[in-house]
Amino acid sequence: MAEGLCPVLLASVAQDCAVHSARVVPDSVDPVRGTARFRIELAFRLKPEADPLPDLGAHVFLSEILAVGDDPAAVTIPAPEEAAETAEDDAAPEEVANPLDAASVTDALAALVTTVVQACSAADDRQACRILSLSLDWAADAPAFGQGRVGWLEPLPEGMLPAPSLDPAPEAPQG
Repeated sequence: MAEGLCPVLLASVAQDCAVHSARVVPDSVDPVRGTARFRIELAFRLKPEADPLPDLGAHVFLSEILAVGDDPAAVTIPAPEEAAETAEDDAAPEEVANPLDAASVTDALAALVTTVVQACSAADDRQACRILSLSLDWAADAPAFGQGRVGWLEPLPEGMLPAPSLDPAPEAPQG
């Protein structure tokens, strides 16, 4: 199963990919059903960008974690204002389809990569936006959940000055 995941990354964002580790999650083996949960870690290197990086001294690095799908551990508690608005609203909330609900883990990974890449490229102010890491929690009989950590460069905030050059100081004259 682990070996089938690298082709998904190689087809989209990765230049190289390898299985870093594949382990059975402790206490997840069900001998009656013949199932177990696995933790698979892939190591990948992104494809080179066509555009060169901007001046790194005049930019700040920012990152964000994008959550995709249904987080089974998330508990949403609406603020009092939101609860009042929800109570007043007669219409049922619109249900959003989980893009990671797929028949296979490879399809779910492909959907996660596509969603994170689209989010990265959708923001105009993000320069050199890249995927830093991906995480996918998928089971055939449960809603899928994924996270993508992205990083990008933005110009320095107003009032900040670029860092001075890191060139070595000139040598003092001898004598």
